[in-house]
Amino acid sequence: MLDWISRNSEVLNVILSAGMLVIWMTYLHVFVSSYRRQTRPGILINMGAGEGIESRCLVSNMSSGPIYLLSIALDLEMPEGRLRCPVTELDGMEEWEMPSEINLWTRQGPLDSGSVRDMGPFRMLIDHVFRSQPEHWRAAHPDAWDQLRSFRVEVVAAYGSEDLPVGAARRFTILRKDGHTVLRPDWASARQIRSRRQRRAMQRGLERELAEIAP
Repeated sequence: MLDWISRNSEVLNVILSAGMLVIWMTYLHVFVSSYRRQTRPGILINMGAGEGIESRCLVSNMSSGPIYLLSIALDLEMPEGRLRCPVTELDGMEEWEMPSEINLWTRQGPLDSGSVRDMGPFRMLIDHVFRSQPEHWRAAHPDAWDQLRSFRVEVVAAYGSEDLPVGAARRFTILRKDGHTVLRPDWASARQIRSRRQRRAMQRGLERELAEIAP
């Protein structure tokens, strides 16, 4: 046995070196994967204070570091198609009984890790989208609220040294029964927007928003 090992020592050394390399590469992969999971952003979109249209839209930062909320937008599913509108800035018609914790008339701003921000009632956000439509559309849709089927909330934020914005989205269905309106989340939790293609699309959306408000 010792003679065989002596004769094949070079081959065995190569095999052992290759085995050690595989082990270290495995450890490196596990470490990098764990680090990426710990540092990647996580944004939650939830309902609070009820389950109806007056319930609050709550955005939570579950990332390991702070984020900066850049934009919040709604996509309304109507019979004739989708209405999309940013609701980041209050439009002058929105009145809050209780101001936000930063006491600013905007929904953007920094959000620490583990913090939550109240974006206002879902009803107010949806009304904002309807008011943002052209006058001829509003005149042709006096029953827009009755036609609304579901909506999607999208949050866009800046995170750490990421070169593209990060985000999350969650869709809600509107259920009407016996004169009551109830919101039902279609997804168990907010879906994180992480692919570079989707994040580039969010970046282009932010640029369009800026172009629209430019003088």
